[in-house]
Amino acid sequence: MRIHLIKLQDKEINEIYKIKRTSEQYVGLIEDVLEDYNNIYKDYSDLVGIYLNEKIIGLVILTNKPLNGKYSFTDFIIDEDYQHKGYGKQVTNIIIDYFKKMNESKIIKIEVFSENSIAIKCYEKCGFRVTKKCDWNNSFLEME
Repeated sequence: MRIHLIKLQDKEINEIYKIKRTSEQYVGLIEDVLEDYNNIYKDYSDLVGIYLNEKIIGLVILTNKPLNGKYSFTDFIIDEDYQHKGYGKQVTNIIIDYFKKMNESKIIKIEVFSENSIAIKCYEKCGFRVTKKCDWNNSFLEME
């Protein structure tokens, strides 16, 4: 089975509503993510579908140019049926490789809810380290 990322175009946006979620504790509802993308990130980021073969199993927002010298990703969601199977780590490594190919920055940043221990462990396994609490919200950690 092959994991791959595809930038979602307007006509494909409805696919993200197929992603099942039992908890919005860490990222929010799909509608909230889409609203944040359109209102905050759209000018410098891409909304990307995470696919297992041809089935969408998640989404993530990736910057398409470095901001303050750093690439970043946010609103990383994996469908509840595909969690705890190593896909988060696979996708994180794909994202790291993608940003490394950009050659404009060697620093990759993620902001993660401080109580999301599963995501923090996943990112640490991929080489990220907590650098500080986020300036905009102390409930989130910045990892690089």
